[in-house]
Amino acid sequence: DLPMAENNLIYQLLEEILKPAVRLDKDLTQSLRKDFTAGLKPVEQFIKVGDVIVEKGNVITPQLARILLSQGYLQQRFPWKILILSLLLIFCWPFWVYLPDLASGSRRSFDLNEVFVACIVGGYWFAEYISSLLGARGVAIVVLTGWIYLVLPFIPAFQVVFGASIIASVLTAAFSTSEILLVASMGLVAAVTGRFFFRDVHSRSHLWRQLVVAGFFPVLGGMVVRWGMAMNLSWQVFLYACLGEAFWGVVVIAFLPVWENFFDIMSPLRLMELSYPTQPLLKKLQIEAPGTYHHSLMVGTLAEAAADRLGMNTYLIRAGAYYHDVGKLRRPHFFVENQMEGENVHDELTPSLSALVIIAHVREGLEIAQEYHLPAKLRQFIAEHHGTTCLAYFHRKSIVLGETLPREQFCYPGPRPSCRETGLLMLADSVEAAVRADRKNITGIQDLEKVISGVVEAKVSEGQLDDVDFTMKELATIREALVYALQSMYHGRKVKEIKEEPSSEEEETTSKKQEE
Repeated sequence: DLPMAENNLIYQLLEEILKPAVRLDKDLTQSLRKDFTAGLKPVEQFIKVGDVIVEKGNVITPQLARILLSQGYLQQRFPWKILILSLLLIFCWPFWVYLPDLASGSRRSFDLNEVFVACIVGGYWFAEYISSLLGARGVAIVVLTGWIYLVLPFIPAFQVVFGASIIASVLTAAFSTSEILLVASMGLVAAVTGRFFFRDVHSRSHLWRQLVVAGFFPVLGGMVVRWGMAMNLSWQVFLYACLGEAFWGVVVIAFLPVWENFFDIMSPLRLMELSYPTQPLLKKLQIEAPGTYHHSLMVGTLAEAAADRLGMNTYLIRAGAYYHDVGKLRRPHFFVENQMEGENVHDELTPSLSALVIIAHVREGLEIAQEYHLPAKLRQFIAEHHGTTCLAYFHRKSIVLGETLPREQFCYPGPRPSCRETGLLMLADSVEAAVRADRKNITGIQDLEKVISGVVEAKVSEGQLDDVDFTMKELATIREALVYALQSMYHGRKVKEIKEEPSSEEEETTSKKQEE
């Protein structure tokens, strides 16, 4: 009943005088906790196949969460750590393909778009993540196999497919040993069998059939792993996996044109489509420069025959041959294959002007290729098919006429062939022109071999193939393939025992036609 001010005073006095009789002893409390914990026995919980871990609507405790994670169930929260690890692996992944070349110190014999490989691997990991959510682990491997084996040779493709499948098994299997083994095993089977199904794809429908067949083997391998690891195995699981493979095969075909155009990738299907006679640029070549078109077809046949023996990309060689001379469309009548018999516009031109017009077809071919949006790889054939070869006939004619022009003015600007495909095309192009120009003097296979050997030896001695890793054995194989492909043109002619030597005038005419 005292006033408020006195109440406050009394409260403060009592608060100061009446100290608590009980206090917390932290050391004693910690000691008692340790003794109590040591006396507890662990509670063991055994989970059998078919047991219910948690029912719908129940609260997930930390203990239940650990059990669910150990059984391979994914958390609902966004996996930031896995995403960061995946992005890091995607960035570093393409460099693994370089390791064999770095170890041996050799140059790569194939073109690798690192960004393309990174995107493909990332797309496969995403597809594998989706498959794991749907309970069909490993079936997305057909996505990676289909895309990679269409554009890379076997060794680098095997590295990418098998290695990426191992990483995918770790990223998506929540460190479950059986799940990791399942996905990695399916990746190994796909990497081994992929080369046998995607070597000779000739249409998109054929590609889909090959994808379905190729996807069957990883599924079969996965069933074996499931049986060996005592995992869930039934005909429903097998059917579900096969349907998943078929679905991802459709995804491969749907996205393939996107990769081809966005990354300028040269898959066999795209090369075949570019080689169709109905292509706008090839139709233009047929109409406006029929002689050049026929010459390109012949060069393609010769180069493809040699490429097949060397195990090279025949689709790429053929397409490169069809487009290598498109620059002649600007002035087709300046080239001998498009001229009527007995007339030659170069007879009325100075040698320097003739050389200028002929050499310009390389630059003009690149301009036309850019206009028609040809892939960069085909433009490489246009730029390199003559290398830095000189037009010796017009240079000699210039000297005879008293001109004092430098020899470099009669040479192609280059560059020289920088890969096996363009080097082979240079040889096939020169051989076809030489044989066509000297056809009147070719009476048997010996003459044919002499002409072809002369062309190959000339290109080697001039250093045109210095940047190409052809061995002497491979050059001999190329000569044999060219002879075999060309001898059918002369099989009906009688071989002369003694052949007259051509006159100097005939030699000059032959040299002039070869250069044009």
